[in-house]
Amino acid sequence: MKKRVNVYPNGRVITTLSVPIRNTLMGAELDLEEIRKLLVGGASVKEILPNGALVPLTMNNYADTDLFEKYQQEVAAEEAARNQKRVEEEKLKQDIASKNESRRDAVAAFKRGAFGEVKPQPTATVEQSAIEAARAKIEANKHK
Repeated sequence: MKKRVNVYPNGRVITTLSVPIRNTLMGAELDLEEIRKLLVGGASVKEILPNGALVPLTMNNYADTDLFEKYQQEVAAEEAARNQKRVEEEKLKQDIASKNESRRDAVAAFKRGAFGEVKPQPTATVEQSAIEAARAKIEANKHK
């Protein structure tokens, strides 16, 4: 059985095949025995799946014929985990937003209940009252 693979010699000259491999070999169709020889010789071999994904081959999985199905199952499981995490993050954001809103409402209700209706002052009035307070302190310090 032949597989489409990329071969990375990892800086070595691979001489386990009839032709020595010095550079990266991309998209080669090799049979299982050649792939095994490359792995024994120290090369990194990655299978090219039909969807274009690369799966690293080892001595444990180079002969597997169902790598594509296994890869699809792993990708589906990872995607499901990512979706679950997104859902949990959205729920957490909504919980935090509702807690913050209820806190704002409680503070506003406290202010209305304890101090009557709170009316926002214009910025100029606030600044003017601060200036007047500072002038009063200056005048008080002059008489000491």
